[in-house]
Amino acid sequence: MSSRALFFSLLLGVLFLGVPQSLPAQQDESRVEASGMGNTDDVALKDAMRNAVEQFLGVLVDSKTMAENFQIVSDKILTASQGYVTDYEIISQSRDADGMVNMRIKARVQKTAVLDDVRSLKIFQSTKLDNKRLMVIYSQDTEGPPESDPSVSSAQTAANDFFLKKRFRVFDETVVREINQELSQYQTDPEARLIQLAKGRGAELLIKFNLSYYIKPGDPFYIAYSRMQSKLFDPTTGRLLATSENRSKQVFSQNTTVAGAEDAVAKASAKVAQDNSQSLLENIVDFFSVTGAKEFFLVFQDFPEGDLEKISSTIQNGGFPQFRELSLQAGTLELEIFDDAQTISDLRKKVKQILRGTGVELETLESSGNRLIFKRAKS
Repeated sequence: MSSRALFFSLLLGVLFLGVPQSLPAQQDESRVEASGMGNTDDVALKDAMRNAVEQFLGVLVDSKTMAENFQIVSDKILTASQGYVTDYEIISQSRDADGMVNMRIKARVQKTAVLDDVRSLKIFQSTKLDNKRLMVIYSQDTEGPPESDPSVSSAQTAANDFFLKKRFRVFDETVVREINQELSQYQTDPEARLIQLAKGRGAELLIKFNLSYYIKPGDPFYIAYSRMQSKLFDPTTGRLLATSENRSKQVFSQNTTVAGAEDAVAKASAKVAQDNSQSLLENIVDFFSVTGAKEFFLVFQDFPEGDLEKISSTIQNGGFPQFRELSLQAGTLELEIFDDAQTISDLRKKVKQILRGTGVELETLESSGNRLIFKRAKS
């Protein structure tokens, strides 16, 4: 919206949207089942809460880092487990022959609180969420201002800064501008094209947002309202992971200048972008932190393209719904999956079992840590 159009909206009190109602906040919680033991009910419950938080930590921080720094983690985080558990339900409780209470609970653990406290410990170079390549891009709809509008740049900057502080690798404005220019050439299914372009640039997460705002006149103050709607995608699969809608407002004097009104809109847009980013972060934590599952990497080398497509489709539909396609090029497919396999040997057997009916012949080339490399079996 131009300065002139904004000025007239101030004078005429044009309302583009209805007065926004507050939206319910998203729950910042993860449900975890855990067991505890103690000589009293209270001790067993505290032990179960500690184990619930430790279990959630295990999906954020790799096991080697946890083992090397367990004492610090224990002192700083696990001892405060009750503070992270917002609610719990006792599933079962019994007393053994030695008089010890055994208890199993279903607990609600605050996700981002644990994540932020983990990152505050300087011993950690990274968590499993760090360094994820994230792209934030504006998509104008019929109600939204053009990309050049100050409100858009304010929202974009606020979202980028939010995720940068959370240690994501955010694509810079130059790349986003290039993608927007490419998108302008496509009239059909621009969303699918955007996902393809983001994947081609190596994005692991894509946030597409639209923005709208309006001015509500009053005496002696005006109110600038801003609304942001966003979609979170996994570009590697094209999967829609989450949607979010947030609203914000900024009060300013009716005697302000046009520049002052634009500044109020920009501030409201920046605030709504921060709130929206926080909501999406909770979904990102959910996506990469599959409770009770471990992270593994599968690599398939020297396969025909048709076989790789079969492998990817079967892996997704046959037992590993939580997976990401990291790369597909020159006969090689690399996947990130989450599974509850206890050992890499168990996982290898499961992969071969799932692919048995596809006609794809494979043999293990390398098996170490959480990485399995398969090659095409010789006929």
